[in-house]
Amino acid sequence: MSNPLPAVKSVAKSRSPASTLLLAATLLATYAYAHTALVAVANFGLRFPYSDHYRIYANFFSRPLVDALFGIENAHRPVVAALVRFAEMRWFAADQSLQLVLGVVLASGTAMVMMVTALRERGLSPLARAAAMLVAVMTVLWLGNVRMFFHGGEALHVYPVTLSAALASLAAFAARERRSAAWMTAGALACTVATFSFGSGVAAFAALFAVALCVRVPWKAWLPALAILVMDVILYTTLLPGNDGVKGSLQFSPAVMAMTVLRVLGSPFINAAQRLELSGSSALSAGLLAGSFVAASYVAAMLHALRHRKPLSRLGALGLGVASLGVASAGLIGLSRVELMLTVPAEAFADRYLVWSTQVWGGLALFGISLARRSGSARNGVAPAIGALTAAALLSVSHRDNAGWASAVHRNNQISAVAARLQIWDPLYLPDDDASRRAHTMAAIEAFRERRWSMFIQSPPSNPLALVEPVPAAPATSLVVLGDVFDDTWGQRQVIRVSGRYAKDAPIPDKPLLIIVDESGHVHGEAILSHLPYAQRALRFNTPVARGFDGYVIAPKKDTKYRLLLIDADQQLPVTALAFTLPSQVGPQVAESHAVH
Repeated sequence: MSNPLPAVKSVAKSRSPASTLLLAATLLATYAYAHTALVAVANFGLRFPYSDHYRIYANFFSRPLVDALFGIENAHRPVVAALVRFAEMRWFAADQSLQLVLGVVLASGTAMVMMVTALRERGLSPLARAAAMLVAVMTVLWLGNVRMFFHGGEALHVYPVTLSAALASLAAFAARERRSAAWMTAGALACTVATFSFGSGVAAFAALFAVALCVRVPWKAWLPALAILVMDVILYTTLLPGNDGVKGSLQFSPAVMAMTVLRVLGSPFINAAQRLELSGSSALSAGLLAGSFVAASYVAAMLHALRHRKPLSRLGALGLGVASLGVASAGLIGLSRVELMLTVPAEAFADRYLVWSTQVWGGLALFGISLARRSGSARNGVAPAIGALTAAALLSVSHRDNAGWASAVHRNNQISAVAARLQIWDPLYLPDDDASRRAHTMAAIEAFRERRWSMFIQSPPSNPLALVEPVPAAPATSLVVLGDVFDDTWGQRQVIRVSGRYAKDAPIPDKPLLIIVDESGHVHGEAILSHLPYAQRALRFNTPVARGFDGYVIAPKKDTKYRLLLIDADQQLPVTALAFTLPSQVGPQVAESHAVH
């Protein structure tokens, strides 16, 4: 066997310093996007139910279990997410950890499938492969999609679909190489997982069949996959509970559908260009233009793959499959959301649809990079690397801004948990809308309280009166800020919102519990730690200790001194105390906060 080292050295010597610098910059950008996205989930991933998930949990307690697991939820059939949610309730006290971790694993797995495929593309130079890796990471982990990424329940809707479609695309490519119907069957089974993950999941079959068509898989090998598709559709629309809800959501309006598809495909541009502050009509027009360009690019890519005699590479097949998933999903959105898009056309740019259009942009980019195949030439990666780095730079602003948005939503989610624990109906943070009506929200909270799940896992101090004992004072630079007073319509009492922050040198236990007591040691409220929503600092490379806090004082008394006790929940002992006084005129202001000795 010949020694490969001389060839490696020759390639290394032939790479110019500029090419080496470009390679380093591309790899660094890939790392930065992936790392900051994962850290954003670690810092701001939602730890408690949020929005429509209160309604979903309420349905688990009001419907037969079979309906809750396999039934329709907002015109979708999210069986995979329901099964995971059920397991989390059964074994993890509904603490959101299983959903959040699996969501991150599935999203990261999608990116890893693309990255590994790029690394194995031998016809590309290292620079082109690095560019493809950066595109893969941005396609999945760009924080424009943070709404789906940092919410475990939402992540389990969409990322089983993206991963299944990517695997199905590779399975179709393998079916061509190995002339085996077994690979098409495996791809169809992956698509079945996608189908029962979300309403758009059946679009994964578009990825499987588009790749099979372009790589010329023999028609006989299609038959098992087509049979599986037919069975899935029958199950989804006819045999499983709630099938009337599926059929009733579909409407056919070619003009509305076409406009919706184009706008959905153009939504990454609109979302990334939010700082341009496009007006309603300008945004709609810009979205149509961007979507038309993407749609034309997709058609051109498919025609190139079908007409070109040279077979597609694995990376090219994956790119077309991923793009086909997004295009088919946009078509399903246009088919099932006719009335909504007629009333509010800008809904096509909603972040809940952005995952699918991002797949189209990323998939087409991977397909384009796969065409730069001149083995042994370092030049075939320069244009892809420059293009990928340019896209990374343009998306970096929205990547940062969406980390700030995630920080703010995380804080709201934390506050909602305190309101639920204290049986306070705070209309700012507990849902009472189409996502979850008040009756559903309260029913879910009461069911959680009975079972000591989620926000009720931690127990309050067993002997609150003992908390009047001397407690080390919080550092003087810590502060308390008073919010608004409002009437709680749940507990029929007056409540005041409080927030603030601990100083950097304040000790924070691993399991903190924040209790508000008066001078006699009687409990008058609670608070919770969270990262304050400083948008400029939300995009981070580390996971700092949360030092901001938000909570409530129940039945506040003017000119009364209170103490916010930071308690180690494991030891049930106070760690530090922060004193504050409610002034005669209560409102948004800094309370009198001082050390307690």
